[in-house]
Amino acid sequence: MIPRGPRSLVHHSTVAVAILATSLAHALQTAPEEQDEATRGTGVVAKGAPQKVAAEYTNRHALLIGISDYADPNFQDLAYADDDARGMAEVLTQQLGFPKENVRLLLDKDASQAAIREALQDWSADKKRIGENDLYVLFYAGHGWTRDVNGKNVGLIVPQDARMKSAEEPVWSSFVPMSELELASETIPARHAAFILDCCFSGLVFATHRAGPALAGMSNRARQVLTAGNDEQQVQDGGTGSHSVFTAALIDGLRGNADGNGDAVIGFGELFQYVGNRVQDESSRPQTPAQAMLPDHNGGAVAFYAPGTMNQAKPPEDRLALLQSTAAQSTRELRALADLSRSSDLLDEYDQLWPLLPEEIGRMRTWIGRCDELLQRLRDHEDLETKQRQRIFLEQSVAKLLPEDATQPRWSEASEFDVWQHKSWTKLVAQIRELSQLKPSVLARIEQAGWLEEYSLGVHARAWAACIQSVESLPAYQGLRLTPQVGLVPKRMNPESGLWEFHHVQSSWTTDTCVQDTTRSPDLSSSLVFALIPAGEFRRHPGWDGRLPQAIRPLPNEIPPFFLSTRQMNVRQASAFCGSRPQS
Repeated sequence: MIPRGPRSLVHHSTVAVAILATSLAHALQTAPEEQDEATRGTGVVAKGAPQKVAAEYTNRHALLIGISDYADPNFQDLAYADDDARGMAEVLTQQLGFPKENVRLLLDKDASQAAIREALQDWSADKKRIGENDLYVLFYAGHGWTRDVNGKNVGLIVPQDARMKSAEEPVWSSFVPMSELELASETIPARHAAFILDCCFSGLVFATHRAGPALAGMSNRARQVLTAGNDEQQVQDGGTGSHSVFTAALIDGLRGNADGNGDAVIGFGELFQYVGNRVQDESSRPQTPAQAMLPDHNGGAVAFYAPGTMNQAKPPEDRLALLQSTAAQSTRELRALADLSRSSDLLDEYDQLWPLLPEEIGRMRTWIGRCDELLQRLRDHEDLETKQRQRIFLEQSVAKLLPEDATQPRWSEASEFDVWQHKSWTKLVAQIRELSQLKPSVLARIEQAGWLEEYSLGVHARAWAACIQSVESLPAYQGLRLTPQVGLVPKRMNPESGLWEFHHVQSSWTTDTCVQDTTRSPDLSSSLVFALIPAGEFRRHPGWDGRLPQAIRPLPNEIPPFFLSTRQMNVRQASAFCGSRPQS
């Protein structure tokens, strides 16, 4: 019996199966350890051999039952069972080619015991309506029950008008034994039939039906089952949106997410694997979907696909080539997205490759190396951008409406994803091209940094030697032993202040050239001038409160020697030093 409790803890079981001819036969596949390596799925296929697929179905039929509102108050109402059946009807009719007139919905009060039996025994067995070459799907979402019969558990479906003598004692005659599904399976005219059960203990009746080796193909009879849980589990009613955990995964799988090999055909093995993984990941309690065969299964293979798919199907080797091409395209797109981020980072770093000192050369060379990697892939990204634009033209069927020299797609007719993707590739190409234009400037900066060291320390080595000797002898500097400074050139000792002054070489460069002409000396008359300030004691203002913590005092008591500009830096000098015009 299903326990009373929160709606999110109990549910029903759904039966809709889609199986591809590549699947292998297995009775109740609940764990990888239980599977025979040669019989996983619903067919035996030699390793590496071409895999057959089912032929085109003539027609499609579905009986969908969903019961949330039970008449007897002893049965806890469910939250999502009726919506689960509606969701299945939507995906079957809108995406998988089931005609609406061939889909029968039994919801709540319409899902009485008599109605369910009539639908199983009469509607599903109508040979005038259902042909041999058709596909039949039965889906049930509602309560499931178990009954002990001579020590053996028997599974039952609970119709909307099922009755209880008391809270613990059912009226068994008001239920529908799952064995009636087996009887209906034998009378259904369709050669392929799939049963999906979303109810508690849904795997119970099928636990003994382990099929032998199966032969893939439309010509063989298929009776395949997918259950929400195994024969001992109570499955979950709650989930995301308006569906149970199991049915939500099932519907998403049938919408295409279960198509693992990308051939537009959703096989039973693909569906079972997708749904099983989703349910076990998302369920808040142990729940293990299972697959099985009914006794009259004879090696066929059910498949879910849109009408016309099989007529367009390509041979296995072509599908493999398509998959390889798709994988290669995905790799290109992932690399392009990564390069979009890399190119943005390099553009941001370009303005930070200052000042032009020897210690910055390593960082600049690293920037050049990363830039070269992107430039090597520029042609590939340009091709990606061009093909994306052409694909938009083609898929929207507007190429013939546009002039031959048109270069822009009609964005209003393209999907948001297509637009985003094309804009991303266009931005990527533009950024790499911009980097190619900036690369010479960084190479010039590397040359400048090396030249600056040679000019200030090598060309003016004698001037530095005289300056160092003078500084050491002047009383104001107290024997300071000065070290040559990259980027500074000794100017003179100012007779008025008694302090040594130095030209700042970089601030003498003009802003319209990147590389300093090493064939001639720069015009140092336009440079900033720095004075070498000797060490000394800092005298606080008389109003300074000496009780404040040292950490927040503006200056220490004593200060070491330092360089101080004798005049304010102008815009040209700032641009030459920082690489860009300062913002006002």
